[in-house]
Amino acid sequence: MGIIVTCCCGKILEAPAESAGRHGRCSECRRLVFVPRETEKAHVIYTGNNFQLIEAAIIQALCQLEIQPREAMMDEADKWAKAWQLPSERKPHSSGLELIAGMVSSCIQRDATVGMDRVSIHRMKAEPMLRVAVIRENRQLLHIVARIGEDQYLCWHHRDAEDEEVENAKQRTAVLQSLSAGVHCDRCDYNMGFVRLVGRIGLAPIVGYRCTVCNKILCTKCHGKFEKGCPECRASHNKLQVLAAKLPVKA
Repeated sequence: MGIIVTCCCGKILEAPAESAGRHGRCSECRRLVFVPRETEKAHVIYTGNNFQLIEAAIIQALCQLEIQPREAMMDEADKWAKAWQLPSERKPHSSGLELIAGMVSSCIQRDATVGMDRVSIHRMKAEPMLRVAVIRENRQLLHIVARIGEDQYLCWHHRDAEDEEVENAKQRTAVLQSLSAGVHCDRCDYNMGFVRLVGRIGLAPIVGYRCTVCNKILCTKCHGKFEKGCPECRASHNKLQVLAAKLPVKA
């Protein structure tokens, strides 16, 4: 008996047992389809560090969640907030499928700047929600999503208190490295480097784009301003993150 998987388009597929933990294409819509790996306590949908696969796996898993009463999931959020010692006024985000999936994906990429080993997307068999665990040195930063309507989801997450300081330090280091060695475009190998400010003493950091889907760094020289989106993976324009860090400039 194979493993039954439902694609986001509604197509029911059967994958061979040895496909557990892998992904393929839906025969109907050609979307990525992830075959869960069963453990004693959870359905593990995806484990790895490929951002494009992570977002696709999150969307597939969210489509298969059963709708839960909003009040019950808010109570669940309060329980996790107490367990994580979060401020009591911190509330989960509420939105539709695409926005919630993009939000979780963005948070994961933010975690990646601090440092991570891999991401595990799984659904505990005793829980009506999805867990996205960012694994770092045998510790977990959890993102939890529940379905409260036909196209309505709640999302809340836990981050380490020192993450902000670590991330800011890494960003400053990255900017300093770009000033000294320059950052090369992944498409045309142009060295974006840095430029001197006109009329003032100081340096302006690199200005380019990073695609949040394929993680490519792209310059403005080889492809204009990318109004049509990422030329590498064809992600939409709103998936492009502007690379421009602010440095203190001496007068």
